[in-house]
Amino acid sequence: MDWKRIPLESIVTKKVIYFDEGKKTICKRICDILMIDCFPDLHENKYWIFQKKWESKDINYSDLLYSITDAFDLQLKDLFAKNASNIIFTSNGYRIDGVIHFTNYESREVFITLYHNFHVFERNLRLLLRMLGYNVNSFLKYFDFKKRGSKKEDDVKFWNQKIKRIKGEELEGLKPFETVEFSDLLNFAVSSIHTPEELMEIGLKDGIRNFKLNNIVILRNTIMHSRVISGENIYLPHSFEKFEEFFNSVVNFKKLFMILSNRISILSAGNISQQNKALLDMIDSMDDQAINNYFYSNF
Repeated sequence: MDWKRIPLESIVTKKVIYFDEGKKTICKRICDILMIDCFPDLHENKYWIFQKKWESKDINYSDLLYSITDAFDLQLKDLFAKNASNIIFTSNGYRIDGVIHFTNYESREVFITLYHNFHVFERNLRLLLRMLGYNVNSFLKYFDFKKRGSKKEDDVKFWNQKIKRIKGEELEGLKPFETVEFSDLLNFAVSSIHTPEELMEIGLKDGIRNFKLNNIVILRNTIMHSRVISGENIYLPHSFEKFEEFFNSVVNFKKLFMILSNRISILSAGNISQQNKALLDMIDSMDDQAINNYFYSNF
């Protein structure tokens, strides 16, 4: 279970338009239209910013960028926030050779890679719960638990529908709780219906102490349905605050992903150990020539 990262270079715009002293008017017009306030310098590791007039500024984070390879490195979010335009300039050591704006994350590669990670996470979350012995009845009890805690009639109907749907799983010959939605899988894994010991065995509860689990569900739906991540609406072309929410959700999802990966590895180790012992017992029954043939033919 491996997290597939998004390389920083995949979101860098390499078609750079540079500031020109003789073209100040169109540079300012572009800034007004795009809601930015700066342009890269062609000849030096600097950029030009408009603050009543055009002024040249040094770029002091080039060395830091050389060490960043992941598009969701937390240091990038801090760099975006450093100027009003939320722009990061990359350098080849001599001059600026690329531009990153947070709207660059609205890309095919970002969506495809996160889609892959959610697919892996969801399949392995189902696997973890099955490995721990949870089944359709476990979710029937959970949905009934949620229904009994509901005060509104519409909420009771909502949980009754889920109960009816999961009862149909066995009739349709599906794998256990295959029709359970992503949000229900997550919430079940950290629910108070479990004992503290059971929560520790599942292992996801501690991983969500510093963020809202529903933000992961929102992120998943955003990716699955290709929704806007940069806060674009009919009033604004983009919103850095909305992008920050998206960025933070990806960072937190990765933390949860790695926790689940660790739990799967630990539980799988027991099966591997048993298989290994059985294999050694089989080899122990062979003579020397058979052992030699076995290793040369299988490895």
